[in-house]
Amino acid sequence: MVKSIAVGIDIGSATTQSVISTWDRSSGALSVLGLGVAESFGVRKGKIVDVEAASKSLISALRRAEKQAGFRVRSSALAVGGVDLSAVRSRGIAAVSRASGEISEHDVRRAIESAQSNLEPLSNREILHSIPLLYIIDGGLKTTNPVGMTGSKIECHAIFVTALQKDVRNLIRCAELAGIVPDDVVAAPLAAARAVIPRRHKEVGTVLMDIGASTVSLA
Repeated sequence: MVKSIAVGIDIGSATTQSVISTWDRSSGALSVLGLGVAESFGVRKGKIVDVEAASKSLISALRRAEKQAGFRVRSSALAVGGVDLSAVRSRGIAAVSRASGEISEHDVRRAIESAQSNLEPLSNREILHSIPLLYIIDGGLKTTNPVGMTGSKIECHAIFVTALQKDVRNLIRCAELAGIVPDDVVAAPLAAARAVIPRRHKEVGTVLMDIGASTVSLA
């Protein structure tokens, strides 16, 4: 049984939270080892407006989680929220590279990259997530997983979740001041959805509403 440590940080308008857990890679089971919550300072409407004040709140939350878990945290995934999160749709097309016509993961990546290149210029914004919605093979067959199928071209419809670059940089700087190396930066609504919504519910369609102290998000 292979286990690893997973750490998450969410800096909200009212509270800053840190969770330390073990993750069983084979089963996907998650066990919480420590949870720290502290009052947030330097945050307004989900955005960090004072990096030093926010970092002090983060340190307080981390120490409480670390005390429960029994060890120090060196790195973590960071959740970014706020009213400037955005999602845009795009589509792109890629030719199947193999002579046999079999679609590979490389072809799928190229189709996603094509969809991203067709986005309007993202001024001062950063793409956090590229989420394929649907693939269309040769203009006809629709699927969510085209790898291994055959065709001559593959079309990808995708959603790209973006955030302001300054918001992401402020979040990363806040973590660094607290002695944390960021493993990843994720959109807070998607982090919540991944945590609480089963796969089957996602397949049939589910809305997740996250009501915070000063912002409300829908995923």
